[in-house]
Amino acid sequence: MAAARMMVLPRQDNGIKSAKIEDAQTAVKHMAFCRDISVRKLKEKSKESNLTINEAIWAFVSVTMNRCLKSHNDMTTEWVRVGMPISLRPAPKHETDFRITNEVVVFPLDMRLISDLQSGIKSIQGDLAHVKTSLMPFGNYYLSHLMTLFPWFMQNYLFEDYTAKITMAFSNVPGPKEPWSIAGSKCKSFAF
Repeated sequence: MAAARMMVLPRQDNGIKSAKIEDAQTAVKHMAFCRDISVRKLKEKSKESNLTINEAIWAFVSVTMNRCLKSHNDMTTEWVRVGMPISLRPAPKHETDFRITNEVVVFPLDMRLISDLQSGIKSIQGDLAHVKTSLMPFGNYYLSHLMTLFPWFMQNYLFEDYTAKITMAFSNVPGPKEPWSIAGSKCKSFAF
């Protein structure tokens, strides 16, 4: 089921990701860094609103993407496909019980675009609720590992095809608390 779903996902065509825009792309990346958001404050506000932190962030990103698409004169797109890392590790019983393993899958989720938080939050909660009980992330995880056994040209084609079907990536994983140092040089910033 997971394999079939991954292979038949339609490509997206919206105000940010279309054949016309992709053909005009260059190696120059346009990005912006924003100031840090206090996770503690975000958790407090989420709890006050009976939301998980992921639901709150998902809703904020949904409203922002909706406004961004409209600013690019895209008035018809109702959803965007998001690659969202999902950890399949069991929750640690204690903070010293944590294992660093690569049991993570980038799962494709269709993010409904909402125009405002008040009216759209319930639909966002419903959209994310099914992921918590779905076996699809496990299917995607094992399928991606199976794909690494294919010859390199097939791997490349399949992974490129899969990523072409995703408009954006989303993760709540924080960056390092201390700047990385590689070969004596400190990393000043990083981006995904």
